Amino acid sequence: MDRRPSTRTSDFASTLDAAIRERGLTLAELRRRLEHLGTPISESALRFWRTGARRPEHRHSLDVLDNLEDILGLGRGDLTARLGPSRRLRRSRADATDSIAGTPGVLQPLLETIGCVDLAELERLSDSVVIEIGADRRIRSASNRSLWRSRVEGGRRLMVPLSIDSPTESRPTISVRGAEEGRWAYDSATGWAVWELLLPRGLAIGETAVVEYSCTDIVDTEDVTHFACSAERRLAHAGLWVRFDGDPPRWNERIEEDDTGLSTSVISPMGSSVHRTVQDFGPGLFGLRWTW
Repeated sequence: MDRRPSTRTSDFASTLDAAIRERGLTLAELRRRLEHLGTPISESALRFWRTGARRPEHRHSLDVLDNLEDILGLGRGDLTARLGPSRRLRRSRADATDSIAGTPGVLQPLLETIGCVDLAELERLSDSVVIEIGADRRIRSASNRSLWRSRVEGGRRLMVPLSIDSPTESRPTISVRGAEEGRWAYDSATGWAVWELLLPRGLAIGETAVVEYSCTDIVDTEDVTHFACSAERRLAHAGLWVRFDGDPPRWNERIEEDDTGLSTSVISPMGSSVHRTVQDFGPGLFGLRWTW
């Protein structure tokens, strides 16, 4: 199957890349200007748009494009006119993996690299994620405790997809409990990686297992302003707890994105941390973002 971006999407990406180069701006500078204009977006999302690995889809993303055209000195519609019709389709079980990344074809090659067709052996029922932010405003550690249920007889393989903002050539170190680390695959062009974790034994259909994994050698080159979790299928319950070393950010917001679009709501910190929970959610993304 041809996994190259469509001609229209490639045209959008090449136009954006050329405009950024002509202006001599870094993605970090673009992100700061967009945030100042009230349309915050992650540096990784800008990188995906620029390379054609992901495309703007929802209302918020289109608002970002309007400001992006102004910042880059482009005419109104110079970017949006090159998007073409939306490629978002009703998600099926087969493409549930790449719905995490936002663009079909991004995660599937990584899964094939480590010998996995999809994420069908085990389904995630619940998630609890804890993020530690240091006084330098960088992520010190990220941990996840999740409950999995086997969908097949003998199921024991689960896959952990992760978007890595800072390019890396070495395999990040993760600490795993309840399973052992298997293979991994990473695509520096898109910033996505996939880990294989193996349970101690195969599960019977419907049997559950708890797995916990954490990562402490995370390299950030910019102040962290958001963290989002993905749900490739519907989750009964999930939570995200972000803890700050010192004073919390001055402004915090919940974010959710699924087939219905992007929704946000402002929240107040609890001491030096913020948290949020979702129930019966997915497929989609949920998370927190903040302003220092």
